[in-house]
Amino acid sequence: MSSTVPGSDFSLPSLRILLYDSGLLRVLAAILSASALALPSLALAAGPVSLNYAIPSSTLNAGVGDMASANYKLSSSLGDAFFTGPSGSASYRLVRGLWGPAGALTLTTLTVSVSGSGTVVSDPVGIACPGDCVGTYPPGTGVVLTATTIGGSTFTGWLGGGCTGTSVTCNVTVSMARTVSATFAAPGTVASLDIDLSRAETKYDALTDGLLVIRYLFGLSGSALINGAVGPTATRTTPMQIGDYLTDIKPALDVDGNGQADALTDGLLIIRYLFGLRGNSLVAGAVDPLATRKTASEIESYIQSLMP
Repeated sequence: MSSTVPGSDFSLPSLRILLYDSGLLRVLAAILSASALALPSLALAAGPVSLNYAIPSSTLNAGVGDMASANYKLSSSLGDAFFTGPSGSASYRLVRGLWGPAGALTLTTLTVSVSGSGTVVSDPVGIACPGDCVGTYPPGTGVVLTATTIGGSTFTGWLGGGCTGTSVTCNVTVSMARTVSATFAAPGTVASLDIDLSRAETKYDALTDGLLVIRYLFGLSGSALINGAVGPTATRTTPMQIGDYLTDIKPALDVDGNGQADALTDGLLIIRYLFGLRGNSLVAGAVDPLATRKTASEIESYIQSLMP
């Protein structure tokens, strides 16, 4: 006897599937034979897809472990570990063959990019970047990202997905597709607005350092980035040196703390400050309404921290 599950592209011999709990899948199966039933493509809602998982009979396996139901548990037909989280169909689902289109769960994507020497991993599992930099999760899942330096590198911060600052962890709610970047710089890198690394008397200049920042945030590179904007006492002078340094400190250029480094907010705030503007003249029209730093005093204090 064989039956075909709606929405699948294969037949399952001697299996009955029960769907309940507001569309969440629970396997309370009766397998008429004593052997395990191999399923093509069984996957976590957030995690790797496998082609080699089975539902062992409770006659042979008492259904112990994280995903044990009253009669059955899900485990790998290859013997490798499968589930590590709590049991509960809100967290896991069968992606192919046992879940028809009408009840399909839409997953949201979290993408991580890493610049420099470091790694980012996620909890729940799904991201281990570089390598596996895209994870899929049920909508609304809270994901903790953790950045780890390699070889003495310096973690200079997060951007995107609601992440900002230099804490090694960031909490992301995956309510929609999100992208987060993590930046690692050379050992000992200090985020400073002395972009061209000038002598003390010409440091923090609006028409050199400020102009370099705003050009970079507008996407300029090469000679277009540095032409006429490198000070006479600068020691960081080439497009590569200046571009690489700005990339290394880009998270620190998020002056208003909205998780983005933008020319028309952060770049404008920096160049205004270096021109000597303060108070409302500094922040007017240049702060994101959703920013975490909004007042003139907050902005001034933050920019000053970039001028050691």
